[in-house]
Amino acid sequence: MTRVLYWNIESFGYNKIRPLSTKRDRNGAFVPDLDAADRLALILAHITAFNPDIFVVVETSSGPSHGPGSLISPTGGWQGCAELLQRIRNLTGVPWNLVPPLVVGQAGRAEGVAVFYKPVIPAGGGVAAGKRLFTGPNAWSPAGNGISFNPHIAAPPAAGDYPMLKAQTCFSVRHRAIPPTALNPGNLDESRCAARVAFVDNAGAAINYGGLREPYMVTFCETVDGPPVVVQRNLTLFAIHSPPQYVAANAYLNGLANVRDIAAALGALETRIITGDFNVNLLSQNGNDPGRYAALTALGYGLQLQAPALAPPPALEAYTGYFATHLRSRNASIFWSTNAGAVPYPGYRYIGSSNSSSLYSIDNILVRGGAAGNFTIANSVVGVPLNVVNPAPGGAPMGLVAMASDFQAPPPAWIPAPPAPAPAFAAGDRQRYRGWRNLGHIRSTSDHLALFVTV
Repeated sequence: MTRVLYWNIESFGYNKIRPLSTKRDRNGAFVPDLDAADRLALILAHITAFNPDIFVVVETSSGPSHGPGSLISPTGGWQGCAELLQRIRNLTGVPWNLVPPLVVGQAGRAEGVAVFYKPVIPAGGGVAAGKRLFTGPNAWSPAGNGISFNPHIAAPPAAGDYPMLKAQTCFSVRHRAIPPTALNPGNLDESRCAARVAFVDNAGAAINYGGLREPYMVTFCETVDGPPVVVQRNLTLFAIHSPPQYVAANAYLNGLANVRDIAAALGALETRIITGDFNVNLLSQNGNDPGRYAALTALGYGLQLQAPALAPPPALEAYTGYFATHLRSRNASIFWSTNAGAVPYPGYRYIGSSNSSSLYSIDNILVRGGAAGNFTIANSVVGVPLNVVNPAPGGAPMGLVAMASDFQAPPPAWIPAPPAPAPAFAAGDRQRYRGWRNLGHIRSTSDHLALFVTV
């Protein structure tokens, strides 16, 4: 099984995790950036808890670029990716790789996507050791501005190497050979492959995203060492960051079923995964699934965050808390018990957007081809599994992989975990709750919670 962790890390870049601030001490040396250190520690805590093989980060920052399909700008987001890659390598002792991050979107909305992956598969469970290789689906061309070309749209120039610094940073071992039996047989050199951000529809016509963030497609093959080398599986992964407005986001979501790379029949030994921030709420106001992902599930994609068949219970606020993937701003989040009344576990008053509690479950993962399991929302506010109330109301998803709350100095009324409803409000609780060591550093890292699945 391959372990996939997805996270929209809000405006991810070097400033999010930089080891040193821009301030200097009396000797002129830069001083540690303690806020960034806390954010980095939280990200690495996810790597420790979920032990992913593939880690997908959307909303990676990019400055001025040459447009969709070009490398993200060399500062900010790129520096953050390079720093995080080295930190993950140091933490795990594994020489992780990074798919060279490319730009999606334009006209002031450009950003990148970072896909980190383990290039080795250890032996175990009766299976020989093997490799995980990045296979494209595109090839990189250094010609011109170095755009990742989709051969279905335009004939690409000859494949070539990435700029030396990026190639040396992204690939722990360069020029690994891709087996000819992989799903993209035209790509023979891992470090000359590229992600895809330009697509055709089911009729073969190029899709114009009009400045919106294009889907981000990355392919891998998983092999068993030989001789001969045997391809065990081909993985196709899409990272989605839909537009923020609901109407546009809903149209974008439905339109994904008209992307040929998403809708086409599976290839040999292929599993497809769609991860993303879809910006549409999973549940309707009454707690039922309104079928907003129906166009994709009709193609055979299995929705990993989904409502059980049972109708939601009367305590709807408690039920919806189990589906939350989005956090209010720090100042809009309220300690769970106030004079207005108690709020039930696990949602309390931290889920939703700054102006609404109804927009809370906007991230998801879909899987097509092969079994999927262990789906978990990485809720670092209350910790997972969400099993303090057991059984969960209405069969709501508790999550299966354990991760502790990252509150470093929780209010005294919340040790080790609150019952439902929340304990009575005490003086000073709100300040402690919002403080940097509690919700503060979590919300500063991202307004989204990470999602995990095994495939």
